[in-house]
Amino acid sequence: MKYFLVAVAVSSLVGISVAFDTTHQAEYAQSQMLVHRIEAENEQQVIYPEIFHFEEFSPQQTDLPVTPVAPQETDAPSPKTTEAPTPPITTKKVVITPKVTSTPKPTSISTPTPIPTMDFSKPWQVASNCPISTQNCVPCTSGVYCRYEPKYKNQHGFLGWACQNNNPGNIRDSSYRNTIIVQNGGPAACGVRYDSRGGSYFVFSTYTNGMNALKAYIKGINNGQHSSYTGCGNCSLALFFSKYAPGDSGYAGFVAGEIGETTETTLNYVVTNKLDQFVAAIKKKEGFFVQ
Repeated sequence: MKYFLVAVAVSSLVGISVAFDTTHQAEYAQSQMLVHRIEAENEQQVIYPEIFHFEEFSPQQTDLPVTPVAPQETDAPSPKTTEAPTPPITTKKVVITPKVTSTPKPTSISTPTPIPTMDFSKPWQVASNCPISTQNCVPCTSGVYCRYEPKYKNQHGFLGWACQNNNPGNIRDSSYRNTIIVQNGGPAACGVRYDSRGGSYFVFSTYTNGMNALKAYIKGINNGQHSSYTGCGNCSLALFFSKYAPGDSGYAGFVAGEIGETTETTLNYVVTNKLDQFVAAIKKKEGFFVQ
């Protein structure tokens, strides 16, 4: 009786095992539990007879109902999903500059600066580094001795160049002449004025400086410092003025008459005894006109 129960149980278990191999793992687990329960009831080891053999089992060959067992939930960990890293959120500081509303300025109407009217009755500046002459020069608009100013369309000027230039001897511009003046105690010229006719003349800062420069220049010639005046100191006034004012044959006679001498009087004598009278006569002849 016991063997029969065991055989039936084993046969059933074999079929279940085959079914397990082909179908469900859960049914095999239940059959194992049944075997252990039968063994517990018989309290002995199950012995399989030698004639026992296994046959291919089909679920239709057993009377035991096969109950489908739903797959049990297991504690096996589910595949771990890797979440994509969340990119960091970069925040940008926004600085809001308050808009400054400027107060509209009142519209001002500019008044054009009036162009000063030129006073042609008074001397004007004739050299950039020199002041305007303070002499009361004589204005003119025509005449032989009227010296027109090119920038005023040759319509205005003064009698002679000497007054505006503070140069009573009308000494022409040159570096060696300036050197002679300075070496003989005279003041250097402050500038040069160019004649529209092609000449250029020294300009002195004051009338007094101009007179002292003329004296120093004549002294230098008398000392033999001017290469164009060969033989002066002992030269006559006639020879001197033929160099000083070439082309004017009456120059020596005019000056000699002004100082009470003749044209044969030597320059050395005049420089030693009548220098102030001599330069005053030259100033007059050169056309230093004042009112």
